[in-house]
Amino acid sequence: MRFVDGWKAILTGRKASSQDSAPGRELWDEILAIVPSTFIPLVNCEDPADAGIGRVFLSDGTTSLQQPDADKAGYTPGAFLPKTPWRKPTDWESKRLWQNSGVTNVDFVGVASIPNELLAELRRVVNDTSDKNTLRQLDPRRIREHIGPLIDYLRDRFAYKSEPFNHGIHVHRHGRETVTLDTASGKYLGLHLDSWERYSVEARARSLNRICVNIGAEPRHFLFVNLSLMNITRILAEQSQENADRESESVGPTFMSRFPGYPIMKVRVAPGEAYIAPTDNMIHDASTVGSKTPSVTLTLRGWFTVPGGANRRDAMMDLGESV
Repeated sequence: MRFVDGWKAILTGRKASSQDSAPGRELWDEILAIVPSTFIPLVNCEDPADAGIGRVFLSDGTTSLQQPDADKAGYTPGAFLPKTPWRKPTDWESKRLWQNSGVTNVDFVGVASIPNELLAELRRVVNDTSDKNTLRQLDPRRIREHIGPLIDYLRDRFAYKSEPFNHGIHVHRHGRETVTLDTASGKYLGLHLDSWERYSVEARARSLNRICVNIGAEPRHFLFVNLSLMNITRILAEQSQENADRESESVGPTFMSRFPGYPIMKVRVAPGEAYIAPTDNMIHDASTVGSKTPSVTLTLRGWFTVPGGANRRDAMMDLGESV
């Protein structure tokens, strides 16, 4: 066994530690080693040669807040958070995580720069609205007046076929480990799954993806599990003799409970940049740790594809997805 572990360390570039026995660490290495890949890749929409430099970090797995302490009292009981410390990917991990070719659908996480001139008018509206509660309530139709050129730019660059859904401006507190609130309880959800279209697990690959533009003054981070919901379900089924629960909302918590050592990915999104991600098909959230001012974003949902790639609708052949 030590011989096998030694070769694994050589291949992955990661030294073994006392924490490597946490369920999920070996799964992480196995997932990254599979060719063709079965994970959701990172795509640099700018210069591929510059991919990953100081942008990506990996957690030590996840932890569940069964009885939140005082500093986590704002979280829903049972919420999952990335487990620190964060680390930089090894060279081997970076080479596997980033893919800038062969991506033909929306199951990727991309980072793109937005020209300053396209955000200037929107930033003016934000800066002129000193009350952040008022900013949260701005009618998306009013925002649409200021983002026409931005919409046209995104259409030309990311080749979607129809007008995207405009979810308007979102304002989040600074210094938060995660930012998404449960509208019913007012508590933070932690790592979670979006369900805008409420598809079944099998059909989640058909969901629209999201562009989230950072129009604030400081970097923020996108957090995610780099596996689609269907692939998580298949992994759970392979690891258990019982039938895996295929309810969309329970797949993520079950996976993070069973594999607490599986890393969460954290991608830095600078001011004037946007992340693109299939948030209806992956466990995720955002983080504002390290910031000192409110985080302000503009969110759109549509059929956003990798520049130069085939259109998502043309590529989809059935309800499933390749594994």
